[in-house]
Amino acid sequence: MDNNNQSHFENIREKIGNELNGAKKCIFAAIAWLTDENLLNILIKKAKEGISVQLIISGSEYNEKQRFKSLIDAGGEVYIVGGGDVLNDKFMHNKFCVIDYKKVITGSFNWTKNASTNEENIIILNDEKVAYQYSEKCIELIKKGEVIGFDNSNEIRITFFAAKNLVDSKENIKIEWKVENALSVSITNIGRDLSINGSHSVKIYEDIIFNLTATDGEFTKTKTIFVRTIKYPKIISFISSEKAIVRGISLRLSWSVENAEKIEIDNGVGYVESSGSKEVSPFNDIFYTITAYGETQTISQSVKVFVFPLPTVKNIAVPFPTKITLETDIGFFFNKVPTSLNLSTIKSDIIQRVPKINFIFSEIQTNPPTIEEIANSIGKETIELSIPHISKSGIISLFKSAILDKLANVFKHDFRASQVIKQIRKSYDI
Repeated sequence: MDNNNQSHFENIREKIGNELNGAKKCIFAAIAWLTDENLLNILIKKAKEGISVQLIISGSEYNEKQRFKSLIDAGGEVYIVGGGDVLNDKFMHNKFCVIDYKKVITGSFNWTKNASTNEENIIILNDEKVAYQYSEKCIELIKKGEVIGFDNSNEIRITFFAAKNLVDSKENIKIEWKVENALSVSITNIGRDLSINGSHSVKIYEDIIFNLTATDGEFTKTKTIFVRTIKYPKIISFISSEKAIVRGISLRLSWSVENAEKIEIDNGVGYVESSGSKEVSPFNDIFYTITAYGETQTISQSVKVFVFPLPTVKNIAVPFPTKITLETDIGFFFNKVPTSLNLSTIKSDIIQRVPKINFIFSEIQTNPPTIEEIANSIGKETIELSIPHISKSGIISLFKSAILDKLANVFKHDFRASQVIKQIRKSYDI
């Protein structure tokens, strides 16, 4: 089963409306009768957004021409194909539309006021090959049809369209036209004295406008089509000011993006402008991902930040038959850097981050060790030891020094930790 294809039997009007609202490039619609104002208004809105809207309707009297004036004024095209009698073998009885050359909506549902009260169905096909076949059928119908216009200054009638209105740069597209009641045709960026009915393949490098002018003696009429090149989103940069921080310290995310309709950064940052920066303070190791949404493509890029907790040392065993508790809370404070240089051109002070001891606590959890305990701990006889008298405070000082010696050895390759240990010694004279 193909999960990309969906059949619907209820709320069909809403389903069609949702798909039309999602169009980014073009809409081809071949609809026998169109009297549903909601669906027509969506087509008008998309035409105003610059989406190519090509609507093909039957010649039925229920398709009153005046109803489609707003769509034509917005830039849409409306064509009448075949006669108005449903029993006539030329009657245009299709009920399908093609969206962005990728999606087809077809079924029994007429785009009429009363269709929602009937037992109807549609199927939404997400298949580019099938969509291309349906769009080719629309072009075939357009060539056979009569374009609706509201300029009655003369009898000239122009059908003028591009097979695609949103293309990649350097892509070839076909421009097609059919003119009635005129003697000569010229098209900007194509040529002059062209045939009344014809087509021309053009390579598109950038956004371009084609103007067709049809002339019959003193009478002229002009029609315009606009072909746009796809602007793909591009993430120019997305960086973090720090790759690793101590918990509680902030860092700054900075970014620059081009050609995106919207930009989002996850983990609480939200939607952002095309360029900017934001300060964040993550609690744990984290990935930040920026997502740029373009008109046809979505791209993402991530940065990882490592977050280390503040060091806390507890219950370090030393080579004596007792245990020492040492607890520290190590943070940072910011100092201005003293200088005698003339820095009048610098707008702000120079700041350095300095280790700071917020708290330190230690104690011997038992009484001072006896000679017997010390001898047993190192595998010696008591008589082999000669222990001078040391006060309890002296023992604590020695133990603290031993602990910091051990810490210094463990962190001898970590510059930041070594600086913190030196600061502890200096602050507490250990």
